[in-house]
Amino acid sequence: MKRVILLSWLFSLLISGSAYAYAITVGMNYHWYSVGVSGTCATTAVPYLKNYTATASSGDCAAFGLSNPCTVRQVVQVQLSQMRNANQVESLRASVTWGSDCSASATNVCINPPAIQLPSAFLSNLQAFLDDVAFYGYTAITLNLGGTGNYNPETCQEGSSGCSLNMNGIVIPTVNNAIGQIVQATNGHGPSGQVYFDLHNEIAPSVFYPSWAYNQVSLYIQEGWKKFTSLSPSMYTYGTLSSIMDGTNPCSPNGSGGTQCLRDVGERLQNLITILNGTGKPLPTWFQVHQYGDSAQMIKALRSVYQIYSDNGFLSNQSSPKQTVIGETYYNSQVAAEGSATMDSTMMVTTVDTSVWQK
Repeated sequence: MKRVILLSWLFSLLISGSAYAYAITVGMNYHWYSVGVSGTCATTAVPYLKNYTATASSGDCAAFGLSNPCTVRQVVQVQLSQMRNANQVESLRASVTWGSDCSASATNVCINPPAIQLPSAFLSNLQAFLDDVAFYGYTAITLNLGGTGNYNPETCQEGSSGCSLNMNGIVIPTVNNAIGQIVQATNGHGPSGQVYFDLHNEIAPSVFYPSWAYNQVSLYIQEGWKKFTSLSPSMYTYGTLSSIMDGTNPCSPNGSGGTQCLRDVGERLQNLITILNGTGKPLPTWFQVHQYGDSAQMIKALRSVYQIYSDNGFLSNQSSPKQTVIGETYYNSQVAAEGSATMDSTMMVTTVDTSVWQK
């Protein structure tokens, strides 16, 4: 599903429940720097992170009041300042991904098998970006990690005709190395103590996955989580994995058509919990869910989160997940916000951050 970033006004809420105050901070998913004067993302938008030191287009320089030539980093700095000061954006979510797609429009940094390390220049770009995020006053950032193409466990069935995926030889060593490299690169960079990690976007598997996909994704999740939590005893408080909880998507065994499928919405998160429990490591203290829908659909999706937590015995006084981050939702949607607010006032968990896209 392609999402388009809008650098514009976002909504924020402060909800008072019977016993707690629940704050939804203003957040933004930030992937492309080329947005144009109107603030809408162009179809030819350029991923910023792998191009951070490169020269920006003359049009982008002019659009943001910069002398030509200027760099991508200078354009991003202007945008970060505008989002923080004019639009009151408090937190960011950014992709730090790798893969075999070497096209200019790909957000991932290009590495091709058998490479299993991320380029040092890309990590330096990440550090510079995090320094800029901290400088302009953002309170937190979540880095969305993950492999694409021949580094993504969902790409194809290993060993099948035409599939060049190598799980144990390429995919798993790369994700383990990348997690270590990225976490190390963030030390001393970004908002102090507030750099978080989503180890793979929407990786929680569906009940409709074929067995090969479920097994490959499970291996990927477990090995990545074991690597991440081995880096420090407290790492499980900074990392998580995300699950799509889209109340608007039709759902069927082939992924298209059919009716609303709350079974798939809920069981993706349950599958993720089951897979993580299989590592023998602590669960994350928070999960990230991606939700779209009107008020009723948002309530249903959040209610399914609450039910899954209850089914697994996650109580408010335990160390199990206590926070639920809505990592994606509709852009500036009053009805979606109202749905979140309604459930926030009754859930044991709190929605602490909303980073929004427009579909």
